[in-house]
Amino acid sequence: MNLFGIGPALALTGALGFALAKWLDGAFGIRYGFAGLGLAAATLAAFLLMTAGLYLWLGAIVELRRGEFGRKLLAEGVYARTQNPMYAAFIFFLAPALALLLNNLVYLTASALMYAVFDWLIEREEKPLLEKFGQAYLDYAASTPHLIPRLFTPRK
Repeated sequence: MNLFGIGPALALTGALGFALAKWLDGAFGIRYGFAGLGLAAATLAAFLLMTAGLYLWLGAIVELRRGEFGRKLLAEGVYARTQNPMYAAFIFFLAPALALLLNNLVYLTASALMYAVFDWLIEREEKPLLEKFGQAYLDYAASTPHLIPRLFTPRK
């Protein structure tokens, strides 16, 4: 596992998804948006999604910055909600929030593309974790979703 993980792939896939949506909008006028109260509700939803995405993303950074990365299996905080909180933040919260703020649901193409690519790429990150943490990682992986974060963590 390298220093950046699959982060560069996240950025590239997201950029390609947004570029595809922009092309669809420009070339074919495909634009699904809201007006009136729907636009107000979409804007509110965008801010709620952004808040949740920032919580996951910043929570992951805090866990990584504690200095335990590589020495200890991260399974607490946002890592108890999903094994990949940074990826989940972008796929399920930040990219959809941007689509709502741009008032064009075609931009959800970026999320769909990121999900498809990351579901496949995450497997590359699992092998070194299994080698390093063994059964502890298997137990964690069996009880924690790969990407879709759960709202509530089980009580211990």
